[in-house]
Amino acid sequence: MAGPPGFEPGTSAQRPPAGTQVYGLKARRSILAELRALHRASVNSSKRLIKLYRTFAGKKYYLGGCVLAGKGDRISRERVERYIHGVQQVLTTINVMSLDVRYQPLIDAAKRYLEDAKYYFHKGDLETSLVNIAYAEGLIDSLKYMEIIEPRWPHPKDKPKRVVVAGTFDLIHPGHLELFRYASKFGDLYVIVSRDVNAEKAKGRPLVLDESTRLEIVSSLKYVKKAMLGDPMDIFKPLEQIKPDIVVLGPDQRVKEEDVKREMEQRIGYSPQVLRYPEKKKHGWIASSSDIIERICVNIC
Repeated sequence: MAGPPGFEPGTSAQRPPAGTQVYGLKARRSILAELRALHRASVNSSKRLIKLYRTFAGKKYYLGGCVLAGKGDRISRERVERYIHGVQQVLTTINVMSLDVRYQPLIDAAKRYLEDAKYYFHKGDLETSLVNIAYAEGLIDSLKYMEIIEPRWPHPKDKPKRVVVAGTFDLIHPGHLELFRYASKFGDLYVIVSRDVNAEKAKGRPLVLDESTRLEIVSSLKYVKKAMLGDPMDIFKPLEQIKPDIVVLGPDQRVKEEDVKREMEQRIGYSPQVLRYPEKKKHGWIASSSDIIERICVNIC
């Protein structure tokens, strides 16, 4: 199975872990033959396709382990990160809505494996991260061999883009998670958590959670590569330190895109791409942290 540039299989003498089933060329050709047959069929066979793709992707654990192992058979953190970056870049370029409905669940599954890989990577569990990202790539490769998609892998030396989101995040709710999920599609997500003094001034009320608690909660989310506290005197100072490629603004943040670009041009010598998250959605009765506070007051106070 061909992977992204720099991750070609069979470049190491490392043996597969005990219990790993290694599929030979004949077995893989048999699986591919069935995949092509299902592709030509007019029936909806997503479940069988997913099962076959996972079987076909199973060898990716061994292949990924071969390539990504460093000295002494230790997995390289840097290479796993590049592996994740490559898969993420490919998935962001695939137009899911243009695919046959039979194949859309496969891309969704690859995206879930990607998110799990990022989560375990940030937790320091490189082996589990590698297993998940290998499955994600296996699904992509299977679609490629079926001539359903033509993935464009980034150059192995390309670094993930730095994406920044900033906010208070007092009482995390589904809207926050959607914002983080959206922003993390573009690269490694850095979150700036507002200081208490700034957040209380902006909201006009005391916060429920202090800045250290909010920082800890945001840092634990799987979409977030790194979270940091903002500067109490200068909201743009953390951006100087991060040097982002992309800044994602929330739908109700008052700062204008042009102001962010102009300020960053003056401070770091270039203007990052600034995106506005499309709209503020209501999840059930929750549209903001204030809704949660009001419900608590009604039910408990």
